Amino acid sequence: MARFIRVCLFVPLVLLIAVAVPLAARADTVGVVQGSFAAKDGTPIAGATVTLTGNGNALIASTDARGGFAFVRVPFGEYQVVAKKRGAGEAKANVSVTSGARVAVHLIAGGLTVIAVRAASGTSVTGTPAGVNDLGQRQIATLPGGSSLNKVVETLPGIVSFSYGEPVAHGFHGLTYEIDGLPLPQPTSSNFSEVIDPRDVDAVEVFTGAIPAEFGGQRIGAVVNVSTKHANDLELGNRGVLTLSAGSYGRTGSTFSDSFHEGGTAAYLALDTNRSDRGIDSPTVDPIHDASNQSSQFLRVIRNLTPRDTLALNAVNSYSAFQVPINTALSAADPLVNPAETDDIQQEYSRFMSLAWNRTSRDGLAYVQVAPWVRYGRVRYHGDSPNDLASYVGTPAPGNFLQSTNQDRVADYVGLNTSWFRQMPRHGVKAGLAVSRESFRSTFTVNQLDPSSGLPLPPFTDNPQRAGSSVGLYVEDRYDPSPALAINAGLRYDASTGFVSGNQISPRVEVNLKADPKNVLHAYYGRFYAAPALEDTRREAVIAFNAAAPLTEPVYDLVPERDSYWELGLAHTFGPQLTGYVNVFDRHAVNVLDTTQLNNTPIFALYNSNLGIAQGVEVRLKSQLADGDFWNLSATVSSSQVEGLSGGLFNFPPGTVAGATSFQPEDHDQAVAANADFTHLFGAGRESYVSLAADFGTGFPVQFESGPARLPSHLTFGLAVGRRAERRGPGALGWKLSLLNLSNDAYIIKQNNGFNTTQYAAGRSIDLSVSLPF
Repeated sequence: MARFIRVCLFVPLVLLIAVAVPLAARADTVGVVQGSFAAKDGTPIAGATVTLTGNGNALIASTDARGGFAFVRVPFGEYQVVAKKRGAGEAKANVSVTSGARVAVHLIAGGLTVIAVRAASGTSVTGTPAGVNDLGQRQIATLPGGSSLNKVVETLPGIVSFSYGEPVAHGFHGLTYEIDGLPLPQPTSSNFSEVIDPRDVDAVEVFTGAIPAEFGGQRIGAVVNVSTKHANDLELGNRGVLTLSAGSYGRTGSTFSDSFHEGGTAAYLALDTNRSDRGIDSPTVDPIHDASNQSSQFLRVIRNLTPRDTLALNAVNSYSAFQVPINTALSAADPLVNPAETDDIQQEYSRFMSLAWNRTSRDGLAYVQVAPWVRYGRVRYHGDSPNDLASYVGTPAPGNFLQSTNQDRVADYVGLNTSWFRQMPRHGVKAGLAVSRESFRSTFTVNQLDPSSGLPLPPFTDNPQRAGSSVGLYVEDRYDPSPALAINAGLRYDASTGFVSGNQISPRVEVNLKADPKNVLHAYYGRFYAAPALEDTRREAVIAFNAAAPLTEPVYDLVPERDSYWELGLAHTFGPQLTGYVNVFDRHAVNVLDTTQLNNTPIFALYNSNLGIAQGVEVRLKSQLADGDFWNLSATVSSSQVEGLSGGLFNFPPGTVAGATSFQPEDHDQAVAANADFTHLFGAGRESYVSLAADFGTGFPVQFESGPARLPSHLTFGLAVGRRAERRGPGALGWKLSLLNLSNDAYIIKQNNGFNTTQYAAGRSIDLSVSLPF
């Protein structure tokens, strides 16, 4: 019966996705673990068995005549390396692997366990930089906010939560998302829905610094690598989980996930649906007209074609609808008043599919990947014109009435990504090519009333159709000239066409030096090039309240951003269970791709800030205790300022703000941000847990690029208690009780200033989920 249910669910959905969803690829989310195994006198031990386990993976290799071994396609995460040979002894090492990193570990038979997490191995530098962090599935699942990918990412240093839950990294908008090593273009206009449900994720890796040459071409405040399901996860057997949840703000949800394998094929399917009466940040403490409905489907299929060839298919389909929250009474924090019947709605559609072919060389030290991909994205904003035009600022007098906006923006992407890697004794060389083409079409209309007569003005329109392309070509070498020194050097070329064309050659250089057994010094310099997506480009104009007809020949002059970035850091191993790092960064940018809200809507539109400077320091401590408990502490102190505004669509003339002629704080500039969490595991098999989390942030600026005034700081706490469902077949129920914002501090995130609307954070909430394995 269970098999029949699986077939009935899998087959129709696979057919649906095959028809409705497009194909993917990009930079690999893998690194290299390379090392040696020797006796205490230095004699190499040949023919030893070496295993690498962790993060849902179990890999096996043998040492060669020189005692050397290598694993060339290791997904990022935390692992243990064990080398042993009968009669020669055994050695272990704990290592941390990041995407593109080359981790060196040298094992001595009969020695103590080597700790190589974030810093140094027993005798060599790992090549794992400061400014790169990862969270495993267990950590994600136990976080109080673990049901939101944005909230998970925001627990890491260098990243803060901004307007409508948008993560901002190192003072810059725009995170680059990769799903299993393949790109997922994320337009600014669809910032409400999230990339993927964290329950479908094995691990998340975030680069806030030391970004390798394989990443680039789009806004890159940080790189978020999402690893879904590995083959080892799917080969545990046919198993599924049904999860039901409910909580505050009328939230309900359900998730169905199932996996199976047949011969050389393994598959994972997840269906998610959620609704809430508080979909996005509201202009009132108690939300009004703020319901949301979201659903998504995720499919991953892995096929082992031969011992050296693998084919992996990813497909994601999602739909989200959000009511736009309103304010029906004048308040000190929000002068904007809407009629109670106002009914603006935003709908977001996203479809994505990738197909990645990987081949490993006969000697296991090289691989090649070829991956075509396609994506469809659509954002529709339905304005309630009669009630929008009856909304007003301050008093319902002529000149104070607002506008009404409608838009329908559609983008189709098709791309191809290829990469080649070869591991050599002291070098790890990688090269790749990424090409894509975007076709974009849009309708955009703003209706408004004459401030003097109250009669309708000619509508403001922006209805472009345009196609554009991007090309990225890179080569990088991870070189170990000595056991204490690792040099990662790369060169990237980007070129883009669209409304405005551009190109750039971007060098990236990283140096990690092992100063002593506990400390690794880190330095990095890189240049970045970011072309605006066509779907984020709007005509340069001011939506003015006057009777003048809009220009008949609109100008689209949003230009690519160009950054220079450097950082200096220190990674330190305090002991077997505690590591940490401190990282100082400086980023100078020309033509920053920045954002502002349009009219009285939550629609974000891109524009260029002529110059941008972001500087700061980030710190992280990470501990994995002997009994399995773990804790993390992250903090960032930073400043982000810009000067000059151009190339976008504005509500009012941009020259009216101080930032037009002098450096001013960005609207998302948060001087201090800190996060902490602690998880205790207990019970049979340590499957039960209790997790505490805290979040602190100083207030964002009151005005838009005009002065130092700040909104109040906030400090919130979260608690989660639960038990994991049985992972192998039917078993005990799993459950999770999450309490967010225990102190009920519904703090103000933004205040209406003509460029941003008022937004309050959610107050105290309680959510309960129950998982039934089958």
